[in-house]
Amino acid sequence: MQNCKAVIFDMDGLLLDSEKIAFDTFTKSLKVFNLEKESLLFYKMIGKDSTSCKNILKEGLSNKINHEEFGKIWSDLYKKETILKPIPVKNGVKSLLNHLKDLKIIMAVATSTDTDLAKEKLKKSGLLEYFTLVIGGDKVNIGKPSPDIYLYVANKLSVNPQHCLALEDSENGVKSAISSGMNVIQIPDIVQPSNELKQLGHIILSSLEDVITYDFQSNS
Repeated sequence: MQNCKAVIFDMDGLLLDSEKIAFDTFTKSLKVFNLEKESLLFYKMIGKDSTSCKNILKEGLSNKINHEEFGKIWSDLYKKETILKPIPVKNGVKSLLNHLKDLKIIMAVATSTDTDLAKEKLKKSGLLEYFTLVIGGDKVNIGKPSPDIYLYVANKLSVNPQHCLALEDSENGVKSAISSGMNVIQIPDIVQPSNELKQLGHIILSSLEDVITYDFQSNS
């Protein structure tokens, strides 16, 4: 860890326990239209930017309902749970952030959420002050699983991607970070890594607290 110059975090599902809120409000929105059977559509959107999510909804709900009307209902429900009050942080977040702060390692966020909204979420949850940089999906042309956002953050920090550690929860995020050339740790949230994803050879741990004690030399 001490050889790492920057640690770059995903946000939703990794720092903030927001993916469960997103899924809960998604299923509640489906009930409004009697479309509960479409709940699996949610998993296609995990780790995707807002534009990609809109396209997934449009394709998945076509010939069923107006996807824009659905999106507004879902957005309103989600905002009530995430904007009007702090989102709970995941286990081990504060411990890891304080550990990295003590080591004087640069910390940044690379999230598919739009930048201003990401900063607002982090501020309400008491985490924003830890990060030198917060970059959202609106700052790059192609979202995760493209490596663009991680390369963008590394460039802004003036740190070679090979000297960065990326922490992710989703498959799309892991693929994005690995493609950028960074070392990657996955802390799975509501979806466990597939056998195909495991073949990429990244580190998979149970919680962010495990990152503190992980023996990186054993994986080199």
